[in-house]
Amino acid sequence: MKTFNKKTVFIVDDDVVYLEIMKHELRNLEEVKIETFSSAESCLEQMYKEPQVIILDYYLDSVNKNNMTGHKALEFFQGENPRPQILFISSKINRGLLEEYQKYRNVDFIIKTPDGSRYLLSKVKKLLRAA
Repeated sequence: MKTFNKKTVFIVDDDVVYLEIMKHELRNLEEVKIETFSSAESCLEQMYKEPQVIILDYYLDSVNKNNMTGHKALEFFQGENPRPQILFISSKINRGLLEEYQKYRNVDFIIKTPDGSRYLLSKVKKLLRAA
């Protein structure tokens, strides 16, 4: 019998409602363990688990202004070995920001919209294949 290792996906968002929506959207991914965090700091404490994908809100400081932003957290994640695939999510992403992150092969984006979560599953599957 063949044994598969579960891949790990971290979801980081300070919006508890959207965090649960994303977790719900990904619930049927087979062989994937999902862990959620409300801050980049709490996620960074768990990086020893070597997630293959991190879904990361760009503005993580809306609830607590002292929290690290997703942009700052990316600097830490880029230093990890192995480097995780990052899926930024945000309600406000401008063209300049998109262009800045195109230099990273392991970064993708989704805009937070009422129908944005329908793209989440396909993006995460793509990133898991690349991991």
